[in-house]
Amino acid sequence: MIHMNKIENINQLLLIGKAFGNPIRLKILIILSKNGYYVSELARKLEISRAVLYLHLKKLEEGNLVYSDIKISSDGKALKYFYINSFEFLIDNTLIEELTKINIDNEEF
Repeated sequence: MIHMNKIENINQLLLIGKAFGNPIRLKILIILSKNGYYVSELARKLEISRAVLYLHLKKLEEGNLVYSDIKISSDGKALKYFYINSFEFLIDNTLIEELTKINIDNEEF
């Protein structure tokens, strides 16, 4: 599990923004905040296909907001479970100024 205390660069901020930038992804985070779910179960809860769910989960993983684990069911099937990571972000003017300085100094911005 990853606990992010500080956003270190603009790319990380953008990934987090993309992760939070969709209502389905917010619903996924709300559902996972209560419990871990395997993919099919989560897709049924959201009433979306597994393919669409995987696209959203990928964005959440890129932002390090969720993680997955494979578990074997009682009948021997491999089930991919997703869980929410513990996170806390402070995004304010100071952070934006710091990230801008870092990227200007590194000529990435």
